[in-house]
Amino acid sequence: MGVPKSKTSRMRARIRRAQWKIESPNLQVCPQCGAIKLPHRACRECGYYRGLKITESYREIREMRAAKKKEKAEEQKR
Repeated sequence: MGVPKSKTSRMRARIRRAQWKIESPNLQVCPQCGAIKLPHRACRECGYYRGLKITESYREIREMRAAKKKEKAEEQKR
């Protein structure tokens, strides 16, 4: 295994680490609903990918949970 001959200076180490920057993700507009989404992934808002319904959207999941809560509350009132 290679062993360094001398200590790496602070400046040299910092110059090397200067390349470790974070880049913002590339975002696209969903052609179905117009929401911003990551490329090559199903839209979280509408659940479509390349014009096909792939998954349930967050909106649909929220609505289903709210309906279940409402049903539970009505059952407890009886």
